[in-house]
Amino acid sequence: MFGGAFDPFHKGHLDMIKMVIKAMKINHVILMPNYMCPNKIKPLLSGDDRVSMLDQMIKEELEQKYQNVSFECSNYEIKQEKICYTSDTIRFLKEKNPNDTFYLLIGSDNLFSFHLWKNYQAIIKQVSLCVVRRGLESNEQYQAYINDTFSEAKDKPLFIFGKNPINISSSKIRENIKKNVSIADLVPSIVAKTIQDKKG
Repeated sequence: MFGGAFDPFHKGHLDMIKMVIKAMKINHVILMPNYMCPNKIKPLLSGDDRVSMLDQMIKEELEQKYQNVSFECSNYEIKQEKICYTSDTIRFLKEKNPNDTFYLLIGSDNLFSFHLWKNYQAIIKQVSLCVVRRGLESNEQYQAYINDTFSEAKDKPLFIFGKNPINISSSKIRENIKKNVSIADLVPSIVAKTIQDKKG
């Protein structure tokens, strides 16, 4: 599962998905856009717009390239119309698919604040984390944090991907949009089209 605001979805997100598919035997990817986040600014795109954008992105960018992997954009959190926490979403997914093995895809920026997540210990007992580097942290920093935070879930492996950090962010893209700076190199074409259509 890969959750986030995806406001908007960008090529960094896409690279994260591709990286994990290439490295691991994964047969299904669930994209889970958030309905809302604590202290989140007004979104660029509505929940319905983001679901539609991700559905189109899956068709254009992923399904044709990865024919042995199925993809899904779930509107579960958006339909709740309230703040959803990852621990609750994972519990919902595991209840629906009790025999499946789940992985949670996050960036390293989220890893190093993982101990602040609600019920984070329950999360790491239910899923394995796939972490993609987004900063310049050393291997020693990763190891120290992992030893401190994941001591109670030693049976769940944690996977770290990427030699070079991904430096694209949705906040930077929103800033570029406000300044009328091109985002063509930062987002998939369907995302750029969705944003342009909304701007009119």
